[in-house]
Amino acid sequence: MATLLDRDRLAVLVETGLLDRPSTLALDRYASIAKTALDVPVALVSLVDDHRQFFSSQAGLGEPLATGRETPLSHSFCQHVVIDERPLVVTDARIDPRVATNLAVRDLSVIAYAGMPIRTSDGYVLGSFCAIDTKPKVWSDRDLSVLRELALAVGAEIDTQRRAVRAEKSEQKLAELIGTLETSQHQVAHNARQTTHDLRTPLQTIALGLDSLRMQHEEWGRPEAARLLAMLRRSTDHAVELVNALHDMGNLPGLAERVNLSELVSVACADLQLRQQAIRIDVAASDRTDLVVLATASDLRRSVDNLVTNAQRFATSRILVCLGRTGESAQLTVEDDGPGLPRPEDYERAWSVGTRFHEAEGRSGTGLGLASVRATIEWSGGRVFARRSELGGAAFGFALPLAAG
Repeated sequence: MATLLDRDRLAVLVETGLLDRPSTLALDRYASIAKTALDVPVALVSLVDDHRQFFSSQAGLGEPLATGRETPLSHSFCQHVVIDERPLVVTDARIDPRVATNLAVRDLSVIAYAGMPIRTSDGYVLGSFCAIDTKPKVWSDRDLSVLRELALAVGAEIDTQRRAVRAEKSEQKLAELIGTLETSQHQVAHNARQTTHDLRTPLQTIALGLDSLRMQHEEWGRPEAARLLAMLRRSTDHAVELVNALHDMGNLPGLAERVNLSELVSVACADLQLRQQAIRIDVAASDRTDLVVLATASDLRRSVDNLVTNAQRFATSRILVCLGRTGESAQLTVEDDGPGLPRPEDYERAWSVGTRFHEAEGRSGTGLGLASVRATIEWSGGRVFARRSELGGAAFGFALPLAAG
């Protein structure tokens, strides 16, 4: 027999994110199905903690219970389902010694009751999926079979919600870790090493969730599963992008060499076009042979990749990459036809660590990519710049001194 005070069970209950929260459409649907299929006035998804039962979803409750959505354990039949970890079936509570003294009989007119355990995939019974009548009722085998199958579906739905809460917490942790990186350039390397170490836990959680969902997605076939898969994939991609940016910022550039900027940009844009074919990348002056700079080729390639992928995140349909010469410098500008930045002063601020825009639309990056570009270019003796693009979006670029000879 279980106990209502079991700490692990209570922790899992909190982890679902369902306590003291509005009901979900999916759980409301199961309660409504049970009410209709069993021809009863009330059906509940009842979660039981250490001092009350909370109705995560319900069909048929009158006021004030429909609004209050909970009762103390003195008025709970569902606690017996949790404690015994098995169904509780009552034909007439007034003469059933197990519940005859329960105050729900007197105060709430609970006469007939059938409740099935709501069990998680790791075996914890969180509550009862139950049907209630205000008059005696002999529950048929069909009634109990329907209730049992619906309780299994409710358990699976709650598992999905629990995984979603874990994924959201992982995203929140990633955001908090990014915030810790707002520090001076001299501390970036140390912070990067520490943060990449701390990222292992949320990445492991996301990976485990993805593995589990891959095995169950076809069986579920529900929009909630697809939504959770998309969230987990977004979290994983975000974490990988963060780790890559931290790697760039936490390591000093290597030895400089002569690099043909036109050739490097042409190859980089061709590769990135294959990865994101929906946004067209046009490269102007890609055949120039006089744009040779002194830089570390791998670091310069990552800087170009960062600028173009940043444009891909916000562009509507087109990106324009321009190469040219200004005095004794080679210049690269990446422009897009997206929304641009909100204010003129944001274009300079965008190069700072942790600065992010358009987060509400879900298009913001890690806040580190542009900062890593700036660090690489300035280390190589160049400068970065940003402005509004004539295409309607933003233009980010850099200028590097041309190599002698």
